[in-house]
Amino acid sequence: MDGVGNWTISLALFSQGTTPINFYATDQNGTSSPRSVSLSIDTVAPGIDTIAVPDCLYSLRASACLLPSVSSTLAWTSSSTDISFFNIFQNNVSIGTTTALSLATTLSAGVNTFFIVTEDVVGNRATSSDYTIEMNSSPIIINEIAWSGTATSSADEWIELYNKTAYTLDLSRVVLRAEDGAPYIFLSGTIAPNGYYLIERTNDNTISDITADLAVPFSGIGNSFGLLNGGEVLYIEHLSSATTTLDMTPALSSCGGSWCAGTDGTRQSMERVNASAPGATTTNWMSNNILVKNGHDFGGLVINGTPKELNSASQLKQIGYYCAPYTSTYIEGGVYTHIGTICHYLSLGVSGLTRYGDIYKGTVGSSTIVTGHQLGNPIDSLQNGDTLSSPQTGERFFVAIFQIRSGPNFEFGQDLNGFRNYFQTGSIPPHPNFGILNFIYGP
Repeated sequence: MDGVGNWTISLALFSQGTTPINFYATDQNGTSSPRSVSLSIDTVAPGIDTIAVPDCLYSLRASACLLPSVSSTLAWTSSSTDISFFNIFQNNVSIGTTTALSLATTLSAGVNTFFIVTEDVVGNRATSSDYTIEMNSSPIIINEIAWSGTATSSADEWIELYNKTAYTLDLSRVVLRAEDGAPYIFLSGTIAPNGYYLIERTNDNTISDITADLAVPFSGIGNSFGLLNGGEVLYIEHLSSATTTLDMTPALSSCGGSWCAGTDGTRQSMERVNASAPGATTTNWMSNNILVKNGHDFGGLVINGTPKELNSASQLKQIGYYCAPYTSTYIEGGVYTHIGTICHYLSLGVSGLTRYGDIYKGTVGSSTIVTGHQLGNPIDSLQNGDTLSSPQTGERFFVAIFQIRSGPNFEFGQDLNGFRNYFQTGSIPPHPNFGILNFIYGP
């Protein structure tokens, strides 16, 4: 007590919450009635019990949240009863404060990391654990379309999808459909990281030596079946609380009212050029070049496409070739007199320690070999003996440079014989590490 009657007392060991304290005054005449004071102790920060994003129930990944839409809603729960507000952070930047238990947000491309800072009425704060959402607007794309079927059957259509991500993706909520409603295909299963997903019409005999991931009738709304040879617009869509388009082919009007690529008579597939460029871009599609192909139809004929393999636009390697008196490489399809016998083979895009360079008369798949050389390691390999035997004006020739692999399974003979058979008869090349340069003889 001080000199004027003020008392002080130290109190300790109070529990969290409100505790009533009674004060009494006592003298020789007795004890006063109590004066009650309530003491509140709150040093516990309010917590977040759970964080969830309803759209993540439809994630394209089983083990994490991968969404194709930019719009989403973050929701959370808290058992704390004295909360003043929630401050929500996205990628370490505050995107809003609220007293509600949810907040709509716009996802950025890539990984989005969220956490919530909670503050109660007395200023205690707590930070939640992180919650991560990855946004990818186009993780799966349409990669190749055999709308004209195969050489054995025009009804044997097939479509190939490609997974652009490094994750296994769940296809249970993905649909492939045509703008006119046929085909309308519910996909199933998964697609491997950077892998292909092959859909064959009706059964798995369309491509006899490559297993389909899905074999279904190309049916849809109404009684229509299959892909129209006159053209279709195809979509890949993700079905969740809202439908999101992952990829699409070009509008028919931008391609003259039909498919942008592919052929009917020679059954060349329509191949995507660049997986990173939009599918709706007309210049992002080309016909299979018939130089790079893979698989056989159920009649044993070679597919003019690349099912479950890199498209031909991505596979064919850049090469060069020239002979004196020329001092730089021939241009694809150019006319050259070719009077020299000592020639340069330029392995610009073909890798490997052992490479072969051959000259053929004719076109790929229908030619005869003129001469061939083992090129060794140099990128510019000088070879002798490239004499064309009695060439006629306008005759077609081509140079081929290809890798010969080394290994325990007789790859040397398989590659050399396999490529030469491919160039001369049109069989399937042993591997994609090769390049071709066509030229025309002319005086």
